[in-house]
Amino acid sequence: MFGCNLEIILLIPQALSEGNQRETFTHADTYAAVLSVIHKTVECKDVICKPNLVYKLTTATQKSNPINLGLESDWEGCLESVAVAQNKKGTLIPVSIIVGKQVSILIPIWQSWPKMLSLSNCSIWYHCVQRLVRRVQKL
Repeated sequence: MFGCNLEIILLIPQALSEGNQRETFTHADTYAAVLSVIHKTVECKDVICKPNLVYKLTTATQKSNPINLGLESDWEGCLESVAVAQNKKGTLIPVSIIVGKQVSILIPIWQSWPKMLSLSNCSIWYHCVQRLVRRVQKL
């Protein structure tokens, strides 16, 4: 189906900084190893209930739906989609990893915690908590 030298570039959102972390894997990397790197990058490796993960090829249209990445068979489907796209385009095609809506909303708040911890003003804490509550309620 695809060769042993197939490289796959994952663009993984980071919890502690803006932007995505670029990680490169091969088809030989196990689903468990890839999942471990994703969870570590998203800062949820030690969380019991992991976020739902989906992926989308960067060449996909904006309207196309992301595809689940919850099972090993999903990873195999991802590898197959990347192989087909790379053969068609003749270049590496990055894959965007997308985390659940709840995690995406909390990432900017998580990023602001170090700044909040350095401030002693209680009203700032109050506003931060209120912002978090409003975002979660919108879900």
